[in-house]
Amino acid sequence: MSRKQQIIEAAKKVFAQKSFFEATVEGIARESGVKKATLYYYFESKLDIFVALIEEALRSISERMMKLDFSEPRGKVVADIIDCYFTLFEEKRDLLVIIQRAGHDFLHHPEAKSKLSALRERFEEYLHEIGWKLHPVVTRRGKTFSGEDFFKAITFSLIGFFSFSVHTDMEESDVFRELFREVFAVSLSE
Repeated sequence: MSRKQQIIEAAKKVFAQKSFFEATVEGIARESGVKKATLYYYFESKLDIFVALIEEALRSISERMMKLDFSEPRGKVVADIIDCYFTLFEEKRDLLVIIQRAGHDFLHHPEAKSKLSALRERFEEYLHEIGWKLHPVVTRRGKTFSGEDFFKAITFSLIGFFSFSVHTDMEESDVFRELFREVFAVSLSE
């Protein structure tokens, strides 16, 4: 594991234990086993480390989605998309906890808003790119939607579900995974 990745992994642990604003660069350096000066070689600030965490998650889900076979029937592709999200959430649940804790505070922090705005733009590019691969989507009732709109509906529904499950300590189960697959995949015309 590279030093930069070592710092990111340590930051995940520290941010999961404390809020973003309670965590310190010193604590992250200590957890990662590197000196504070080394940490600053890779990251200008604690906020940059946080942004790197989110970028890593976005890159991970994007890479997984791009590996899907979009030539398969739409229902199977949609079920695979939902499986990708559930798998990512199972692997990175702690990251969602970190994002939820920091989210509200960041809305009132100008530098954070600026950096997160750039991340939002990359997220929108991701939604467009995957959505384009689904285009067009036709439901069993004959309604046509853009792939991007359909993909956004899946993504935001799952983000809401995962946020609620983190907030309430609810365990995700195969029942919910199957339910989302049924709701979105079964609604499509093949």
